[in-house]
Amino acid sequence: MTRIQIAIALLGVIVIVFSFSLDSLGFGSPGSFGIGQAILLTVGILGLLTGLLGRKVITLYKGFAIILLNTLILLALVELAAIVFARSGQNYDAQTQALPYYAEQDWTAQYFSEAFAAEVFRYEPYVTWRHKPFDGDLMNLNHDGFRETPGATCTDNAFRVFAFGGSTMLGWGSPDWGTIPAYLQAKLSEKREADICVINFGQSGYVSTQSLVALLLELQAGNFPDLVIFYDGVNEVQAAYESGLARVHVNLAPVADRFEQREHPLVSFIKTTRTYALVEDWVISRAKKQLNEGSLILDIQMNEAQIEELSDSVTEIYLNNYKLVDSLAQEYNFDFLFVLQPHLALGHKPLTAEENAMLSSMDPRLTALAQDIYHKITSGRPQSEHFLDLQDVFAETTQQVWIDTGGHITPAGNLFVAEQILDFIDIEAR
Repeated sequence: MTRIQIAIALLGVIVIVFSFSLDSLGFGSPGSFGIGQAILLTVGILGLLTGLLGRKVITLYKGFAIILLNTLILLALVELAAIVFARSGQNYDAQTQALPYYAEQDWTAQYFSEAFAAEVFRYEPYVTWRHKPFDGDLMNLNHDGFRETPGATCTDNAFRVFAFGGSTMLGWGSPDWGTIPAYLQAKLSEKREADICVINFGQSGYVSTQSLVALLLELQAGNFPDLVIFYDGVNEVQAAYESGLARVHVNLAPVADRFEQREHPLVSFIKTTRTYALVEDWVISRAKKQLNEGSLILDIQMNEAQIEELSDSVTEIYLNNYKLVDSLAQEYNFDFLFVLQPHLALGHKPLTAEENAMLSSMDPRLTALAQDIYHKITSGRPQSEHFLDLQDVFAETTQQVWIDTGGHITPAGNLFVAEQILDFIDIEAR
């Protein structure tokens, strides 16, 4: 080795050591290894190889470059194939459109195209996320990220109804005219001569605590309702099931990962690819298959005692949210209704073949948790005109209502729910 090679090799070693020392020197977060450190490490390794191999490093570099380029091309082709495969119908969109109800509708393809395009979110203070605005023919979200309610007449003297909930209240699976708030708007307009303004505050994934905070924000802004409807239950169960915790929203882990930067940016980028999504779907489907065969291999290992403790906490939070809304109603002079929404794993609906397949795909522990939480809510609920239990609302319905295991129902199901709500409340006295 020449002196120049030795100097270059030593410089490479110094750069390598420096790349690992940046955190301790105060240039990075302890325990992390950022992009800048990776670049320095690469430069240091190249310097070390140059010093050790001399001119041979050029040949090595060319070979490595060719391998890297071919790898990138291969990954791009795999990603392209994954995108084509996903669009060919092997996804949730196609499975839902194939259900009997949607197969008969002439708007199905257009609606789901718009609905998936509208699944974009932004950060929202206090409630964590909210939909971005979206303009479509069948799916419309206004500048605040709230679903449009056709026919709403929001004048100063209008009777104002605030409808809160998750994606089921938002109306996933339904055009603008087929959501629960849309049917409430239409039916109320028939019952009352005054202007009716039903506002759909439903947001994908929201639990009742997020809806409560959203209500507080409206009251802070001086936006006062005459009637507030909370439509919850499914997401309370799902959030607890996902994390094993009670006082959380859904998708806790990925949201926390983004805020706390638990993942390396490269890992986060990989998770945004269609290839990763397909692999993840395959792993989950395999896990569910083995689960149904008796092998409990999912991450959350909840036994009966843990389910009991978790359901107690979830029930306590839900009922406390009821009490808080009751207090707000008295302070701000509005009426309210808590609706415990139907759940696929509960009630006595005669299930269709498709609905039976959905139910069989559910983790038995999720089913057990849902049964325990719903039982405790109904046992501990206040006996008043402000609470409506709809878990058995479809007991006499033989047609397909359920879309998936996430509580989503068809527009026909939404109409039935809206009618049950209006039958329960004395709207003329409100």
